[in-house]
Amino acid sequence: MGRWKTQPITEEQLKKNNIVYCTNWFYDKNGKKVERNTFQFVRDYLGYKLEAQQVVITGICKPKSTIHINMSIKNYGFSAAFNLESGFAMLDSNNLPIATSKAGEPSSWYSHSPYDYQDTEVPIHLLEGDLTLPETAGRYKIAFYLKNTLGDFACIGNQIENIYGYQILHEIVLD
Repeated sequence: MGRWKTQPITEEQLKKNNIVYCTNWFYDKNGKKVERNTFQFVRDYLGYKLEAQQVVITGICKPKSTIHINMSIKNYGFSAAFNLESGFAMLDSNNLPIATSKAGEPSSWYSHSPYDYQDTEVPIHLLEGDLTLPETAGRYKIAFYLKNTLGDFACIGNQIENIYGYQILHEIVLD
């Protein structure tokens, strides 16, 4: 492992060897290219490495109405996200969940085709759920969650706000 920390790894090497990776991994949060090493790759990709691709929220934003959430996600890791549950939550002004909707089956979020491991195209996994807006006016947050059966939260790789394990997707103001 000591050697891995000094052994550079490049996009070209990963492509040449048909190894799945997220292109954003080679850039910092400001979009500047960064160098990576083999140890970092193994650390970051061993297990699952989930990233949301797109989130679409539809519905009328008024008290007691229902909104529909669609989110696509990719897994760039070596494994699916076993023994986890995922879904959407509505958080109140104290960032506490007031409604949840399970969405998706993390154990099926493979990074490769389960039928052809040589296929390096990363599948897109689609999640959807419904949340009913509260009847009380105020500010609310729509969030994604991923947690194990003990209630311990896991994070997706996107650089978005994370509050108590809930990854904030959108804020809603009800009048």
